[in-house]
Amino acid sequence: MRLHPPDGRLIPTSLRRAFTAKTKAIILNTPNNPTGKVFARAELEFIAGLCQEYDVLAIGDEIYEHIITTGSAYTDVCDSRMRDRAISINSMSKTYSVTGWRVGWVLAPPDLTKLDTEGP
Repeated sequence: MRLHPPDGRLIPTSLRRAFTAKTKAIILNTPNNPTGKVFARAELEFIAGLCQEYDVLAIGDEIYEHIITTGSAYTDVCDSRMRDRAISINSMSKTYSVTGWRVGWVLAPPDLTKLDTEGP
């Protein structure tokens, strides 16, 4: 689904139409690179409602969370309402100027990261 210029506006009806019974996950890049778009709390709450309604995971690419130039307030994709269905991806590379290193982490619910030690 596209965000609409000039401010990266999210059209709720367009996003709702994009969700179907086959939808498994949505990837959110907030703050967005290269536009700088930071999803507002209301937008994230709308997305959370769709994720709950359709049993969809939200994958948040939040690598630019500390690099906000628009004056917008950053809201984590993994707030309490989404904790059981959100995966947050982050890194030190951009924020801490260690671009030669690829040091990152993922925060996710335990049931999504559990290893199958039983095997086939």
